[in-house]
Amino acid sequence: MVGSLLLILAAVALFGIGAAAGSGPLFGGSILVSLLAGAALLVGVRQATPPAAAPAGGPRIPRPTRTPRQVTPGNLARLAAMTAAVRVTEGGASFHLDGCGDLAADGGRQVPVGAAVSAGLASCRWCQPAEALLRPAARRS
Repeated sequence: MVGSLLLILAAVALFGIGAAAGSGPLFGGSILVSLLAGAALLVGVRQATPPAAAPAGGPRIPRPTRTPRQVTPGNLARLAAMTAAVRVTEGGASFHLDGCGDLAADGGRQVPVGAAVSAGLASCRWCQPAEALLRPAARRS
């Protein structure tokens, strides 16, 4: 990178001197040095390591290592009767709380939890909406 910058400075200097002196060979030299600088830059770019790609929509929050508790049939029936809003993504297999790191960039669409459970969607392992909604109101944070 530094070498190509020095070549560019040399090309500018040769161009300036060639323009001041009206010298054709100095103009030709500036073109040649410019081509060398471009080649050096191209080689440097190809050797550079690519940056780690961030997922679309910004950085994702890593998934937890813990596994959620199994939702019992009785709790599924309680969830199916609820009207609290959850989020689902197009073609997704689970329902989420607002702000879940597993949601797509568009945030999904809002549906009642009863509709999500009736459609056979599972509770997200990351945000655990079933546990949050089944928790008594006094213990919710």
